[in-house]
Amino acid sequence: MKAAARKRLAQLLAVPSPSGEEGAIQAHVAQQLRPSVKGIHRDVHGNQYYPLPRKGKPRVMLCAHCDEIGLMVRGIDEHGFLQISPIGGVDGSTLQGQRVRIGNVRGVIGCPPIHFRASDEKPKPVSIDKLWVDIGARNKAEAARRVTIGDALVLDTPVTWLRNDRIAARGLDNRIGVFILMETLKRLSRRRLAVDVMGVTSVQEEVGLRGATTSGYRCDPQVAINLDVNFATDHPHADGARWGETALSAGPILARGAGVNPQLLTAFQAVAKQNAIPLQYRAEPEASGTDASALQRTRGGVATLDMGIPNRYMHTAVETVCLEDVTHCVELLTAWVAQCNGTSDYTPR
Repeated sequence: MKAAARKRLAQLLAVPSPSGEEGAIQAHVAQQLRPSVKGIHRDVHGNQYYPLPRKGKPRVMLCAHCDEIGLMVRGIDEHGFLQISPIGGVDGSTLQGQRVRIGNVRGVIGCPPIHFRASDEKPKPVSIDKLWVDIGARNKAEAARRVTIGDALVLDTPVTWLRNDRIAARGLDNRIGVFILMETLKRLSRRRLAVDVMGVTSVQEEVGLRGATTSGYRCDPQVAINLDVNFATDHPHADGARWGETALSAGPILARGAGVNPQLLTAFQAVAKQNAIPLQYRAEPEASGTDASALQRTRGGVATLDMGIPNRYMHTAVETVCLEDVTHCVELLTAWVAQCNGTSDYTPR
């Protein structure tokens, strides 16, 4: 990936976007895409739309959820420590000793020292409702002047550039999908297209696919491509037999199963072969758990494809992806949209 694109990605990753608090990232994406699309608008739910309108059909919706998991201030005790609740699927065992941000307020998630544990005492499972955030306040009144019940928190971790074009960061699920959407729309804006394209950054995926449900209804697409992450199992203690054998640097992951339109999948496979783009597959016999599941069931039904970037350590502060997979995803999506002629039949047989 070129240096300019890496810089754009780093800027995107710096913007917090916990579910329900997506305004800042939506503003950032709008600023980046405004020169490339035909007017940007946002709905009452917070979803944001980026049209590349053409007279041709089908209408193609390219969707990436922009929210990330996080935490919320549930209460403040008399000593000024914050009590917290999870936003989305947060694993309490990954939180102790982490730095956090609440807007411009910095804090840390406290952790009793190992010295306080009896020599024969076994570690206990970490329950989030037993954790606390220390912002340095002396008492409840001082803390309450800086934070309010219901404020969202995110982990305050840096982007780490690893070897072999790999990157680790908080919230790559799914700001990497947003980045792919942005790069693809920029490329498509410079081409003559035969189909109507609507890019969407949806909200609140991590708390129930809410944004995809409403934005899919509003867009009324005939075809929807969902851009998200998917599990990479090429690390210690990953159960490939259960979760599938998928790896970084081996290409985008396409889901296969009841939630994916078979003709659409075949079309993507053909374009990938023509462009020498590697693919991986993940078995999804039921609902995927991504926005694709909501989009498929929009209105009278939508031909849907679920495309994911392999992601190690999902829902932690060090999610890790390979930028080569990201580039392949942008190339595949751009090539597929560019060759659409508006006559494809995506009715399952």
